[in-house]
Formats: sequence, C-alpha cells, structure tokens
Amino acid sequence: MKITKRRLRRIIKEEKAKLQEQPMPAPGTTGDEIQPSIDAIEEILNGLYEDGLENPDLIKLLEDIIGSINAGFVGEPT
Repeated sequence: MKITKRRLRRIIKEEKAKLQEQPMPAPGTTGDEIQPSIDAIEEILNGLYEDGLENPDLIKLLEDIIGSINAGFVGEPT
C-alpha cells in the first residue's frame, strides 16, 4: 500500500499529538522542549521523500529506528 506525502504528514502529526499527550519522563518537561526535535524529524523525512525515497522506504526506516529504541540501542550511554 502506497502512502501519499499528505497521508505521511498526517500520520506524523497524529503521532506527534499522541506524544504530546503522554507525560514526559523528565520532571518539569511540558512538551514544548521537544518541539524543535519533532520539527527536525519532520524536515528530515520530508527531505528524504523529496530526494526520492518512497513511502515504504520511509516507513521501514522509522520501523527500524523504533526497533532500535525498543531494543535499548537508542538513548543508552555508549
């Protein structure tokens, strides 16, 4: 199933909204602190799409990143 650029953006915005509804792990964090990071991720994804990556490639990339996070390979001290 191919996802349009508009649909991908909507999915990202929906996920962003879900993240902002969840309590942040750090005390005193409101969600505004991560907005620049969210914007940067969206910009990177849009750039990759404009450079020719198809939606399935972007989805696979994001799934791989999520897998790494779940496995503890992202955010852990190196």
